[in-house]
Amino acid sequence: MCLAKGFMITAEYLPGSQNQLADALSRRNPESSDWQLNPQIFRAIDSRWGPCTIDLFASRTNCQLARYVSWKADPQAVATDAFLFPWQEERAYAFPPFCLVGRCLSQTQKQKATLVLIAPVWSGQPWYAQLLTMAIALPILIPQSHDMLRSPTGRSHPLLETGSLQLAAWLISGDAAKQQAFQRRHWPSSRNLGEEVRGLCTTAPGKHGAAGVLNGRMIHFTPLWQPC
Repeated sequence: MCLAKGFMITAEYLPGSQNQLADALSRRNPESSDWQLNPQIFRAIDSRWGPCTIDLFASRTNCQLARYVSWKADPQAVATDAFLFPWQEERAYAFPPFCLVGRCLSQTQKQKATLVLIAPVWSGQPWYAQLLTMAIALPILIPQSHDMLRSPTGRSHPLLETGSLQLAAWLISGDAAKQQAFQRRHWPSSRNLGEEVRGLCTTAPGKHGAAGVLNGRMIHFTPLWQPC
């Protein structure tokens, strides 16, 4: 095109301080949701429920798998925007921003997919009851530690510094038959004589290891690493 129009192109060095617009993407600060689960923890989860085939919410700085879906344009990603990507043919791994957990559950339900999901143990959230319903294995309670989450710059998560973040790994499915099969395998929750029966989704997560109660049956957390 340049030859046809008689244009001549020359290259000239321009300092980065004078090239902020074109260089903005490579110089942008990491986003607040750009966290990576400790790879050792991911491998332990993957060995139990995997092998996972794709990381749905990742970038080249925090992906756990070679195949990943990014939120923004990324030349190494297989696709952009996980919610536009088909999940049903994958054993997908997802560590989404916390504000997208409910949308992940809806997408899993809609596609009847199977998903390994990392989510905070926030029983007061409106999506927590649905999370219990969709579980097809006992959830894994992830031990709290300063290096549980990593940022591209090595920062620690502010909620870890205050000890207020508890994460768990869930194997969930949008297939109602798989959900019901898991629920039938678990015993009714015990109660004292005369005590009122627990409601549909009474939850009591914490150190005693209970993820919640679903249809009168207790769902327990299981530890990440089994004792020797």
